[in-house]
Amino acid sequence: MIWYNFLTSWYGIFGFIWALPVSFLSFIFSTMWLLIFRQVRFKGRFGWIFEFEAIRGNLFDNVWGKKWAGYSAGCVVVYSSSTSDWEPTIVHERRHSWQVFVFGIFQPITYFVHYVYNFCRTRDWFDSYYGNIWEIDARREEAVIRSRMEVRDEA
Repeated sequence: MIWYNFLTSWYGIFGFIWALPVSFLSFIFSTMWLLIFRQVRFKGRFGWIFEFEAIRGNLFDNVWGKKWAGYSAGCVVVYSSSTSDWEPTIVHERRHSWQVFVFGIFQPITYFVHYVYNFCRTRDWFDSYYGNIWEIDARREEAVIRSRMEVRDEA
């Protein structure tokens, strides 16, 4: 996964700066409040990405963690480790971070526009989500990890 190099190398600073508006908004309107109310904890950094884990048993993990395994916006990734497949989820969310590192503020805008377009076309929220080009790209990377995990489990 060559795109990982961009997130972890020195030149990733350019993507980090390009992603700052999205990261700042995500942190102020979401992650900061989750930290204040002790729903998530800082798990660590992956290159230029800051990762937060939902604390098991808390309200956020019990409600949100049952339907969604994670979300990302810019260089902020929040995930629930209470799901059995949290490793592929982190790769999925890091891929979204990479998308913002490359496309900047235009990634969430085009994500939303494509989501609305799909919904108008299908009238189905799930088809709108799963048919979104950004989600298809992230799930493709997630599938690579899943296949490696299956090979590892068979050995």
